[in-house]
Amino acid sequence: MNKLRWSAIWRAAITVATFALPIGLLQKWLVESHRIDKGGAANLLLYLAILFTGMLGGYAAGKLEPDGGVQNGAAASFLAGLSIAVGGAIRRSIVGLPVSSPVGWINLALLMATCAMLGAVVERRSRGLLPGPHDREG
Repeated sequence: MNKLRWSAIWRAAITVATFALPIGLLQKWLVESHRIDKGGAANLLLYLAILFTGMLGGYAAGKLEPDGGVQNGAAASFLAGLSIAVGGAIRRSIVGLPVSSPVGWINLALLMATCAMLGAVVERRSRGLLPGPHDREG
C-alpha cells in the first residue's frame, strides 16, 4: 500500500486552487449579482469546470508521485476544494451574507477528490501503465 506524499499533495492542491479559485469566485459573483441563474446551464458549466480542476489535481499528483497518484491526487483535490469552500465562507461572512452549510463544502471536496482519482487514472494510462479497451489479447 502506497503512503501519502505530502510534497505531491500540496503541490497538486496549489495547482487545483490556482485554476478553481478564479472560476469559483466568478461563479459566485455571477450568481449573487443575478447575471446567471443558480439552476441555469451557465452555472452548471462553471461547476463542471471546477470539477475539471479536480481532475487536473489528480493528473498533477500522478506526475509528481507515479506510484501513489490516485491517493495523493484525491487528497490534494479534497484539501483544495475544502479550502476554497472555507475561503468562500469567510468572504461571505465578511460582506454580511449568510454562509452555506458545511455539508455542501464536504460534498464539493468529495466530488473533487473523485474527479482527481479519474485524473490520476488518465495520467497512468498516458504512461501506458493501465490497459485500455483495445489492448485485450485474443
